[in-house]
Amino acid sequence: MRHPLAVLLLAILAGTSSAVPAGGPAALEALALCRASERLEGAARREALERGLALAIAAVAADDQDAAAHFAMFCTRGALGELDTAVRLAPDDPDVLAAKGAALLSLANDC
Repeated sequence: MRHPLAVLLLAILAGTSSAVPAGGPAALEALALCRASERLEGAARREALERGLALAIAAVAADDQDAAAHFAMFCTRGALGELDTAVRLAPDDPDVLAAKGAALLSLANDC
């Protein structure tokens, strides 16, 4: 089951390029990875999203006024938020819990 916000966001991103704010190369690559992740599954999807998030974080660090970088952070984090659904559905699964822990550590390091 897909998170409704992630579906809406990806639908927006799939539209015209004018729906994406202007930004630097890293931010635009992060958005492209978020967009591409919708066609991937499993580890490949997670890797694309995590790479996109890393690029978005770097882009924001380089230019806090880069709208595309902030949008990419929202996109990748929103897609990674599907993990919350997995935790709710399989609260005792060690892989799901490990992934949730890794995601929380990553977010904590961003603050």
